[in-house]
Amino acid sequence: MTDGKIDKQIYAEVVLRSKTGTSLMKNTAPLSAKKLFFYQAEASDVEEACKKLSDAGFSVIARSQFGISIVGTGELYKKYFNTEIVQRPVKTFYGREMAAEINPFFMNKTPEVPVELAPLVDTLYIPPTGYFLSGEGQMPTLSYYHLRPPADISRLTNADAAHARGFRGTGVKVAMIDSGFVADHDYYSGRGYNITVHAAVGDPTKDEIGHGTGIASNILAIAPECEFHFVKMIDGYNWASVAAFRLAVSLGVKVITCSWGQSRDPVLEAEIQAAVNSGITVVFACGNGCPIGWPGCMPEVISVGGAYPRQDGTWEAATYASSGVNSLYPNRHCPDISGIVGHLPRGIFIVMPTQKGAEFDGLFSGSKFPNGDETGSADGWLVASGTSSAAPMVAGGAALLLNAKSSLIPAEIKQMLMDTAIDVNQGFSPCGTSVGVGSDSATGAGMIDIGAAVNKVAPSVCPVAPKIICPAPIMCPPAPKICPPGPIRCPPAPKICPPGPIRCPPAPKICPPAPIRCPPAPLPSCPVPVIIPPIEPEDPLVPVTIMVPKSTAEAWMASGKQDELSPEDAHQYALQAAEEAYCAALEELGMAGEYSGFPSVKGCKKGAFDPSAKE
Repeated sequence: MTDGKIDKQIYAEVVLRSKTGTSLMKNTAPLSAKKLFFYQAEASDVEEACKKLSDAGFSVIARSQFGISIVGTGELYKKYFNTEIVQRPVKTFYGREMAAEINPFFMNKTPEVPVELAPLVDTLYIPPTGYFLSGEGQMPTLSYYHLRPPADISRLTNADAAHARGFRGTGVKVAMIDSGFVADHDYYSGRGYNITVHAAVGDPTKDEIGHGTGIASNILAIAPECEFHFVKMIDGYNWASVAAFRLAVSLGVKVITCSWGQSRDPVLEAEIQAAVNSGITVVFACGNGCPIGWPGCMPEVISVGGAYPRQDGTWEAATYASSGVNSLYPNRHCPDISGIVGHLPRGIFIVMPTQKGAEFDGLFSGSKFPNGDETGSADGWLVASGTSSAAPMVAGGAALLLNAKSSLIPAEIKQMLMDTAIDVNQGFSPCGTSVGVGSDSATGAGMIDIGAAVNKVAPSVCPVAPKIICPAPIMCPPAPKICPPGPIRCPPAPKICPPGPIRCPPAPKICPPAPIRCPPAPLPSCPVPVIIPPIEPEDPLVPVTIMVPKSTAEAWMASGKQDELSPEDAHQYALQAAEEAYCAALEELGMAGEYSGFPSVKGCKKGAFDPSAKE
């Protein structure tokens, strides 16, 4: 414990009094998204409370109808709320085995709300510390089976199919809330991504832990043209999950992805439900190992698990990704769907960029695979996976669906992704949950198939080539199948056999083939209609039938495409015969010397029918 004056900026949450008088902090059961209005404050009370807190010396970093996120010094909290704030070192886990020591703040005395705030404020609290789920220059060369972004990620999630149709996330705002983001890493700086970094707490240019910089590569592999907003939520002392979530919502995003967990916080729970109600798709990592994490188990979010791509092209459940049921929601099975995740013991599978020298940069260095990633301890690269990486993949898929159809709501996006997932029917999760045919607790609906989901939202419509129906080829009579029997009579053997074997001449057993010659099938001469333009507006159109030239038909037959003709080929055939047909039509009408209106005809080459001979 650290005693005495604390000069650092300390993050806390002010919970506002609701319009109904119902206290959000006294509700220990999971919230109902349909009853959030019970806990919302009046908009005027939010503004008044913000002003009073600012006047007292606090900095307001985010707000909503549920509460206000503030930072201030320990002395300011002591003076205004009459509470003591201390630091205690704790371990924050990044998965099954990964941990780092941070020094979060705690209140060792229940805060007292000042008289001037009492009509507006219910209480003050410091949110619980959470954990991240994990599991420069050129990418490292590795000796084991692994994936390299962006190509492997977009290929295995089938985002490539959506990219080929032009859906790359253009115009869709997406937010990631995590440890920080180093935008000038060589991996990101040369790819033309549209990235903006924000910070609820700490320095927005740094990622001391290195988790966020790494997993962001997965969402940008799927939606490379999205408007990507990164929101930093931790600075080594403050775990500002509520403030960061409020900040993300205020940016007007349509998708929020989170790869972390913590103990249940009713204020954060209300913020997540309100975001989904407003049309924001919220994606959370389900967790690594057991049990299922919170908020990844909330029914309103898309809970993401893991599937592993074998080298033979099949999928199996990832032994590093959580699955099952959280005790808070007895009927809620997680995950909903899966992204790419590696196997135990440490999920080392996907190469990702990170801040040089950050916590995650050296997390797996110094050991051989599978216990280490064989990268340097300060080279700016990490090989990991876990549902931390899988969740951004699913968020990227949501962005592409919104790119294809912007009116989709969160429930529709969730259902589209689940309906089109690849069924995973091999393997088991680390919780011992086996897969089955169809949806199961190990991988949810299965491995995400972004191309299939986009096709369901926006079916591909291609022009249908016109069918050209030509005469059927002449059928030849079949050759006879029964040959006349050959002579099989030998002279009777003498009763006294001369020495030596007696051999009968062999009967001919092979019938000579019947010389049947089929006449060649006539080359198709398919008509192509050409419309002769009228001489005067009131004249009727004169339809003229053009026969495809024999040479063209022969080339067509040789191509093997007798059943269909593209519009371009049909047009070309028409142009080849247009001049002759046009002149013939004018001759038939007796007007060859009076008008030449077909744009490709320079003049009929038949004496009296030459338009230039007009008197």
